[in-house]
Amino acid sequence: MTRLFETLYPPRPYEQAPLGKRWCLEGHPGYGEELLCAAYPRNGDEGCDVRVYRTAMPAVFYRIQAGDLSFSTGSSMHQLTAQIAAALATGTLVFTLAPGEGLSCTGTERTQALAEAVRNAIADGMLGLS
Repeated sequence: MTRLFETLYPPRPYEQAPLGKRWCLEGHPGYGEELLCAAYPRNGDEGCDVRVYRTAMPAVFYRIQAGDLSFSTGSSMHQLTAQIAAALATGTLVFTLAPGEGLSCTGTERTQALAEAVRNAIADGMLGLS
């Protein structure tokens, strides 16, 4: 049964494209196996090293690891995942966790639209702490 799922969810060009030259996954993970698929080195004083992991089940999910924080995305969020990873690496996107308020996101002038997209994804349950 597991072999069937392995053939259904190999990495597709449309999910590799947003990650561009950062894509480092060769082949595809087995069913439910999480593997590193992209790495973003720290870029600037405010940024941090960011790693993106991919898990294939009957859907594909991503986990963004940035310092001590880890975020999981819903299925088909490859474009937003790449944008978040790049912005965290440069320090132009900041996540905060306030007691009673939950996860929030703010951006610089350059990343306001991205910060709004992230806030919407959080509100829709498509992005959260993992």
